[in-house]
Amino acid sequence: MEEYIARLIDMLAEQRDVYVKLTAGSERKREAIVNNSVEALDAEVKEEQLLLARLQELERNRKTLLSSVAVVAGRPASELNVGIILESCPAHLQAPLIKVQKELTAQLHEQAKINDINKKLLESRIEYMRFLTEAGGGGQGNSYDTTGGDARKQTQGSRIIDLGV
Repeated sequence: MEEYIARLIDMLAEQRDVYVKLTAGSERKREAIVNNSVEALDAEVKEEQLLLARLQELERNRKTLLSSVAVVAGRPASELNVGIILESCPAHLQAPLIKVQKELTAQLHEQAKINDINKKLLESRIEYMRFLTEAGGGGQGNSYDTTGGDARKQTQGSRIIDLGV
């Protein structure tokens, strides 16, 4: 059991470290959104995808490890939590397990908070772009709605950004 718990602590610490990187990337995504930098946002999304793939792998490994812990503990894996694991955890591993669990939980909360902020920023940007594309149209189409004639006359009173493009 001691070996499993030591591996679990290492695995949780690695998950925490990946979430730290993910959170830093989410903060950079926020800056990219605020600065309207599509290139920076694209780079951060690509990095995020790599980190999420690593987290998926770690999560699969954690579940496999918890299945082994469950067998040794004589309980179903679905019932295991840190409290139950601590009951059969050697004293010298209790503090590290509690520490990494608290750090990981705090990091997950921080990530969720930043994700919520980024979501609101993106929604605000989308609403602003919608406003820009619809502003000033007065119900008229764009410059591509009519055929022939003077292009300057066609664009008078048209929307700021042609929706047909």
